[in-house]
Amino acid sequence: MQLADLGLFQAVAEARFSPAYGLWDRAGRLWSSLKTALPDLRMLNAELNQTVFRLGNNCEFAARLENASISAFKPPRTLTQFSEHADQFFRVLCDVLEIYEYKRVGFRLIFARQFPTIQEASAALLTSKVLRWPEGKHFNHGGDPIRPEWALRWENGGSGIHIRLRVDERKYEFEPPLVWEGPPPEKKELVTLTYDVDSYTLSAVLVTQMSFVDWIRQCVHLVNRDSDAFLGGM
Repeated sequence: MQLADLGLFQAVAEARFSPAYGLWDRAGRLWSSLKTALPDLRMLNAELNQTVFRLGNNCEFAARLENASISAFKPPRTLTQFSEHADQFFRVLCDVLEIYEYKRVGFRLIFARQFPTIQEASAALLTSKVLRWPEGKHFNHGGDPIRPEWALRWENGGSGIHIRLRVDERKYEFEPPLVWEGPPPEKKELVTLTYDVDSYTLSAVLVTQMSFVDWIRQCVHLVNRDSDAFLGGM
C-alpha cells in the first residue's frame, strides 16, 4: 500500500490561543473583513462563542473563543489554495481580535480509501504488514482481527506528529423536514481505510513568526516524502 492508493479526504489547519473575548463584539468586523478577500463566504452558524462560515461546497472557517480553524473536504493534493485561505483567515483573525501569540498550531491531513465492507478494509490494512500479531487462537478468538488500528507519536524539537491507520465506518442519514418535496432521502454508509497525520507545535508561537503557507507546505512535503515507509510495512 502506498500514499498514492489513498485519496485526500480532509485537510484541517487549527490555531489555539488565550481566550479572545473580543469575538463577542467583533465577530461582524472579522467576517466582513474576510468577506472582502473572499466575497463568496456565507454564514453557516452564529452563536455567542462560535461563528462558522462556508466557502463553496467544501471549505469551512470557524472562529471560537480559544481556537480557530479552517477545514476542507476533498481538496486538491497540492493544497495551494487551502494554504492561502488559511493564511488570509488567521491574519485577519489576529488583527481583528488582537491575538499576538498562538498556544498551539496544528495541521491535519486525512487520507482514505473506500471499501465495500469492514472485512475488506480490515484485510487491506492487515496485508500491508504494518501490523503484526501472533498466529493461532488468542483470547478465545482466531482468524484475522477486525477493525485494526495502528498509531505512532513523536514529540521533540518544539513539534510533534501523530500518525494513525484505522478502519472507519461512517453513517449518513438525512432527516427531511415535515414538508419535503425533494427525492426520498437515502441512508448512506461508508467504510474506509483511513490514514491520519496530525502535525503540531509543542510551544507557543508568535503570530508574527507564523506563516501558514510555509507551515502547510512543509507538512505536505514531509507527508509525501515519508508516508510510504509506513504504509508499505516492514
